[in-house]
Amino acid sequence: SGGGAATGAAAAGSGSSDPGGSDEAPGRPAAGATVTIGYVTDVEGNRHFWDEYVRISSVLDRDPSAGSVVLRDGCEFVFGGDVVDKGDGDLHVLRDIVQLKRAYPDRVHLIMGNRDVNKIRFAHELERPNREDQPARTGEPVCEAWWSDVTPPCRSEAQRLRWMLHHTMGSQVPCTFELRRSELARDAEEADARARAERAAGVQGTGASDEGKAVVFSLGTLFTSVLGKDAGRSRTGGAPTSGELALAEAGGDLPPVSDEEVVSSFVRSVGPGGLMRTYLELAQIGAVLGDCLFIHGAISEECMRKVPPRHGTVPVRDVSGRGFRDAPGGLLGWIGELNRFAAEEVASWVAHPHGEPSRARAWAEEGGYGGRGGEGLVQYGMGGIPMTLGNAGPGGKRSVKPNPTVIYATWFHHGAPVTPPRPVVDYVAAAGVNTILTGHQPIGDTPVVIPAGSSPAPGAARAGGAGGKESVSTVTVVAADTSYSNNVRWLDPEGGLPADGPAALDPKAVPKRYVTAEGKARPVVTDGGNRGQAVLEVVVQMDARVRFGRAGGSGPGASWGNADAADDGTETALMPMRGSPDDAPVEPTRVSVHGVLSDGRSYQYSLPARPTPDATALQGDDGDPYVGRALEGGWIVRAPLPPARGSAGERTYVLTRGQGYDMFNLEVPEGTLRDWFAAQATKE
Repeated sequence: SGGGAATGAAAAGSGSSDPGGSDEAPGRPAAGATVTIGYVTDVEGNRHFWDEYVRISSVLDRDPSAGSVVLRDGCEFVFGGDVVDKGDGDLHVLRDIVQLKRAYPDRVHLIMGNRDVNKIRFAHELERPNREDQPARTGEPVCEAWWSDVTPPCRSEAQRLRWMLHHTMGSQVPCTFELRRSELARDAEEADARARAERAAGVQGTGASDEGKAVVFSLGTLFTSVLGKDAGRSRTGGAPTSGELALAEAGGDLPPVSDEEVVSSFVRSVGPGGLMRTYLELAQIGAVLGDCLFIHGAISEECMRKVPPRHGTVPVRDVSGRGFRDAPGGLLGWIGELNRFAAEEVASWVAHPHGEPSRARAWAEEGGYGGRGGEGLVQYGMGGIPMTLGNAGPGGKRSVKPNPTVIYATWFHHGAPVTPPRPVVDYVAAAGVNTILTGHQPIGDTPVVIPAGSSPAPGAARAGGAGGKESVSTVTVVAADTSYSNNVRWLDPEGGLPADGPAALDPKAVPKRYVTAEGKARPVVTDGGNRGQAVLEVVVQMDARVRFGRAGGSGPGASWGNADAADDGTETALMPMRGSPDDAPVEPTRVSVHGVLSDGRSYQYSLPARPTPDATALQGDDGDPYVGRALEGGWIVRAPLPPARGSAGERTYVLTRGQGYDMFNLEVPEGTLRDWFAAQATKE
C-alpha cells in the first residue's frame, strides 16, 4: 500500500480503497470502474498554493466545519515530495498531508523529496550532544558542511539553524527561519481568536493529543496551534506557564515568538510524533500505480537499477561510490528495493537520531554512505558524493562525483528538457509503465510534457510493406514543479511574431510584460510568495483493472489483481475481478492538467491516451495535438488557452523557453503555431 517506506503507517487509521464506491466486497474494483488520481508536487511550504490546490482539486475537498482535507470516494492522491522550505505554511501543509495519509493509508501516497530527507539533519546537528565541548581542530579550517565553504557565524542553535537553512538546504530566499516565526505567530493569533470566541459563547470541550488534530478546548486550541503538538502545552514545549494562562484568560496580546521557540519548532518536527518525522515514516522513494510511476526527480542511465549501500555493506561514511548494486526484477523490483532502503534508513534514524554513534562529527562534515542514523538516505537525496574525507574549508568547495540518485536527478539541462535516453525508456516500458510523473526541477508556471519513443515494444512486429515502421515503446514524462512560477516573464515581441518560427527570438532582448486576464499590464504579483497566482493539478484517470494489476496474461480468463496492491513494487496476492467478463475492453489511461497561469488565466488540456496492451484503439478525444512538442530555439508548447471571453477568435497556446531558472512565456495563436510546425517539418 501507500506506506512502502513506512515504519508504522498501517496503524494510523484506515480508508476504503474501493474505487467503485460499492459496499460489496470492499477493495475489489468493479468492471468498468475508473480510478481518479490527483497529483501535485513541490509545495515547499507555500500555504497559498496548497490551499488553492485543494480548492481546485479533482480528488480533495476541505471539510468546512472541521477544516480537515478529505479524499473523495473512488480517488487517490499522490504528493510528489518537497513538502516544506520556502513558504509561510510548512506546519499547515504538513498537518494536512500527514492527516490525509493517516485517514486514507491505502489511497494516499507520499514521495520523498530532497527537501524532505535533508531534514533528518536537524536531529543530527541541532542540540547535538557534547558538540559545544568538542576540542578545537587546530591547524584545520572549520567548515561544517562538506559541500559548503561558508562557516556558521557562531555556535548558537538559532544561528546554526539559519546557516543550515540558508547555506546548506537551498532556502536562501525567502528566509525560512523568519517564515517559521511568522507561521507560529499567526497560528497563535488564530488560536487565540478562536479561544476568545469560544469563551464569549461559553463553549467548552476536550483537548486532543494527536499532532495537528483540531481541538475545541479554549486554551488547548491556543497552545496546540502554536506547537502543532499536544494540547495544553506552551510555546516552549512544556505545560502552559501561569503567565501564559493569565494572558489567554485576560485576552491580552501574545508575546513575540522568540528565536528559541523557532528552533524548538524545527527540532520538535523531527522528534517523536513530529510532523516532519511522521511524513518521512509514511513516505517512500517511488510509487507505481498501474501504468504510472511517481518519483521526485528523474531516472538517468547512471541511477537506473542502482540501490544504495546499506549500513554494514560498506565502511561507515564511505565516499568511494562503490557498494551500489543492481536491483533484480526490472522497474518494479528496483522501486521496491529503493523503498525498503528508505524504510530501513528512517528506522535507523529513529533509533539513532544524532547520526552514526561511532563518529563525533555530524554527517554533514564528512558525507558518504554506510552510517547509521539515516545518513545513507540524506546522502541519497543529494546530487553529489564527496571525493575524499575531510573539509574543503573556506575558499573552496570540495570536489564531488555524481550521485546515482532518483531523488535528485533531473530531466532538464540549463532549463531545457532532455528526452529520456533509449535504455531508460526501454527499462520503464518493459514494466508496463508509460507515464512518469515527477517534480524537483522548477520549470515555470505550467508542467513540462516530455514524450519519448524507443525500441520496438515487447512482442511488436514490423509493419509489412515498403516504408513500414516498427511499433515502439513510448514513455511520457510530466514534470510539474512550478515553485518559481512567480518569476516567469511574458514576452511581447515588437512588430509581432516572426512568420517562420520563434527560433530567432532572444528572450532576454524582447520586451516583457505581465498581464491580467483582462489584458491590462501590471507588475508581477506578490501574493503567493514565489508561486504567485499559479496553481495546477495533474489528473490521471485509469481503468481500475490497470490500477490494481493483472495476472495470467491479457486473454480471456485472466484475473485482475488485488485492489490493495502495493505501490512499492512488492508482489501481492491476486483476487478475481467481480462484474463483467475478464475480457471486457480496457480503457486507456488518460492524463490531464488544469490550473491557473502566473498571470491569473485558467487553462486545461488532456494528453493523447496511452493504450494498454488490452486496448485495441484509442477511444474518444485523442488529446491536445501540440502540448509537449518542441520548436526550434528551445521553445516547448506548454498549454492551450481558450479565446478571450466574449471573443469569437481562435484559441492561443503558451510556449516556454528556459534559460537556467529563468522561464520565458510566449503566447501564440493556434493558426500561427500550426504554420510554425509546418515550416519546421519542411526543414526536417
